[in-house]
Amino acid sequence: MHVLLVEDDPSVRGAVERALRGAGHKVELATTGDKALATATANPYDAIVLDRGLPGLDGLEVCRKLRSAGNAVPILISRSTSCSRASALSSGARPRPARPAGPCVSTISSSTATR
Repeated sequence: MHVLLVEDDPSVRGAVERALRGAGHKVELATTGDKALATATANPYDAIVLDRGLPGLDGLEVCRKLRSAGNAVPILISRSTSCSRASALSSGARPRPARPAGPCVSTISSSTATR
């Protein structure tokens, strides 16, 4: 599976990247919302793991822009509290479990299998 991982925190990004690669996924990285939008628009992905708090465009805005452009790739957004969960769902995302990376890998596999 080809996954775009969008995370600005190096330690979190490294942990999630290792977990995804360890599960056999091909991973590309972006560290800002602007880079995520450009990368996701230019390349086909099977899933996007998107941090909500990013420099530049935040994760929800990236999601909104992708959805408004017709991009239907499964998007999993981190940092989902009850309030942000509603925002993420209304932007077209599917919130992923809070860190650590382990649940993220299984969520990606299950969310893309059901689309």
